[in-house]
Amino acid sequence: EALQLFFSFDWRDVAAIAVRVAHSLAAVVWFSLTGVILVAHWFLPPAARPAVYRRLAGIFLPGTVISLGLLIASGIYSGIYSAPVKAPGIFDFDVMWRIPFGTAYLATIAYKTLALGACVVLAVSIARVLRTASYPVVAGADDSVAIRTIAAPATKTAPLGNDRRLYRLAAANALLGGSLAVAVAVAIYLHYISHLAIFLPD
Repeated sequence: EALQLFFSFDWRDVAAIAVRVAHSLAAVVWFSLTGVILVAHWFLPPAARPAVYRRLAGIFLPGTVISLGLLIASGIYSGIYSAPVKAPGIFDFDVMWRIPFGTAYLATIAYKTLALGACVVLAVSIARVLRTASYPVVAGADDSVAIRTIAAPATKTAPLGNDRRLYRLAAANALLGGSLAVAVAVAIYLHYISHLAIFLPD
């Protein structure tokens, strides 16, 4: 009977797998968007970066909305239907507190939720800075970029600090991604040992 818990398979499992695949792909898209910024900063000269940022700015907002939206939606679905306990899953706090390793599992999920919220905040900041960092460097102007104005075709200059700020935001997102990867591994481990602990003798 205990083995049926692990080897029974139906449409719910297919749905859970599909949602997890979507969750993983959404994460790849999101971190790839900010990864472009890191690659440009590491391997391209300052004068060549605005062209990359300009192309990225065109897809950043829709890519961010889709990927982060899918991450949130699939995360909620998995929390309900792919948790160590039956639906409503992790939202059944009374049961989660009582199962083996349930509190550790909830703590891990709480961290993932906070980290995803931080990704949303970073996304808003990156979108704003990306618009100004995507304008070309002004010829003869040291450490500056040209910013187009609505009122006139003339350009103004702003510090290339926008480029550095963009890099810092992308680097922070990469660090969040690394910590989330660790949290996912911990959550998977806790998910399975919470089941095994029920059947293993003391």
